[in-house]
Formats: sequence, C-alpha cells, structure tokens
Amino acid sequence: MKERYSNGIHSISNDQYHASEGVSRSQLMDLSRTPAHFYHKHLNPNYVKPATPPAFLLGSMVHTMTLEPHLFNHEYMIKPELAPMPPALRLKDVGRTQFEVNKYERDTIAIANEKLMADFQLMSANKQVITNSMYEQASAMRDAVWSDSTAQELVNSGLVERSIYFTHEATGIQCKVRPDVLIGGMAIDLKTTNDGSLLEFQRSASKYHYYLQMGMISEAMKSIGTDMTEGLFVCVEKMDPYLVSIYDLDAEAIEYGAEMFNELMFTLKDCLNSNTWPSYEMKTISVPGWAK
Repeated sequence: MKERYSNGIHSISNDQYHASEGVSRSQLMDLSRTPAHFYHKHLNPNYVKPATPPAFLLGSMVHTMTLEPHLFNHEYMIKPELAPMPPALRLKDVGRTQFEVNKYERDTIAIANEKLMADFQLMSANKQVITNSMYEQASAMRDAVWSDSTAQELVNSGLVERSIYFTHEATGIQCKVRPDVLIGGMAIDLKTTNDGSLLEFQRSASKYHYYLQMGMISEAMKSIGTDMTEGLFVCVEKMDPYLVSIYDLDAEAIEYGAEMFNELMFTLKDCLNSNTWPSYEMKTISVPGWAK
C-alpha cells in the first residue's frame, strides 16, 4: 500500500515521492493521451513497469549530479571494466616456460576479474548501474550547467527537490509535484535536451507538457501560501559542446498550464466515478493542407 503524505511541503527522497499516493504530472500526461493509458499504467494490477529508457536514465543522472551531488554514489554505480585476457598459447608452439607464464597470467587475471565482479555485484545492490561513458557524458553536462553563471545561481540556490502535496479542491483528489528548485515564488526545472534552441524548446514544452508541469506547480505553491512569480527552465544539451539555454514562461503560459491541469483533473474524476476508461475516439480525417 502506498504511503500517503499530509498536504504541505516535504523533504523526502525521490523514491519516496514516486512510491507515495498522489496524482503527478506524469500520470496526467498518460491521462491526456487517453484514460485507457492512465488506467493501464497506474490502476492495472497486472502492469509490469519497463526498464528505464537510456534518455531518462541520463536525465536522472544529470539531475542528481547537478542538484544533489552528495547522493550520486548512493544511487548509481559505474560498471567496472574487466582486465583484458591475453590469448591462450599452446605448449607445442611456445615451449614449457612461456606456456606456464601465459597460464599463470591468465589465471591471475581471471581470479582478479572474478573478484572485481563479485565485489561489484555486492556493492551495486539497489543502485542504478551505469557505464563509464554515460558517467562522462552526464559529468560534462553538469559541468556545463555549473559553468554558466546564471544557470549555476538558479540551480544552486533555494530549496532543492522538495515535494509538495495538495488537494485539488474541485475534485477532492490529492496531487503532488516535485519542483527541482524553489526560490521564493520562483520555480526552476532542469531539463536535458537534444536541442536547446527556442523553437525546439517550444515544441518540447507542448509535447512533454511543460506548461502543465508549471501550471500544476503554481497550484501547489498556492496551497502552501506562495504565489508563483516565475517558472523557469534551465536546459542543457546532451551533445558536445553541451550548450545551456534558459527559458522563462510568461504568466499566460503558466495560466494555460493551470487550466490544462484543472481540465485533466475533472476528466480523472469522471473516470473514477464511472469506472470507465475510454480509449481513442472515432474521428473523421481529411487531407491536411501540407499533404496537398
């Protein structure tokens, strides 16, 4: 049974947050696709959670490295690289002495590799295993954020990774948000992206419901007596030179997200009351202008 936290702001781990009661932005994203998708992922007792996609894992690593570096070694572990094994030599080809030397070297390396992996298996329990190349990429992205004076000031100030629980008044359903950083009335979210340009960020904001995210955070902040004054996104690209861009949602964008949040909550309430979870609706398709 999931733990239920009281309404308000809590300093809990990311795992505790995700394992707790409360409707989150990611759940509402599933609902916006269809109620059937929401039911399958969040109410279906037979649902099997898939492995974390590499893009999500990279984003999580960058978040931890940048915002909570003290937790990185508790949550991640780099898979060790085994020492290369020299090729086996044949006695008839090299003679007794060289054959014995080769055998000793191979046995020594095999024992060392076996011990290395045994220690790794023990120490990596309950941790996310990553490769050295993934670690280096995430480190470079973190360094890029820390090297940008504005981005560094934004992510290294205020309250980091606090969870806010609140009740949506019109439906009575508890919701939850976890802004990356809170500085007074300013909410800041760190994003990893393939393209940090304005046009691509606007596309991502619609595709991944960033408006919904900030609108939901604004409602959560109201519940703890704080009005949102700004909603900022600090973006860092995933490829060299790991450029950083910063975007500030205007008041209209935040209000748009809040309206989207309320509409989805009403949809969720209707589905819960009727216990019906519809899929795609039948639609009429005409030839779009671009296809002509």
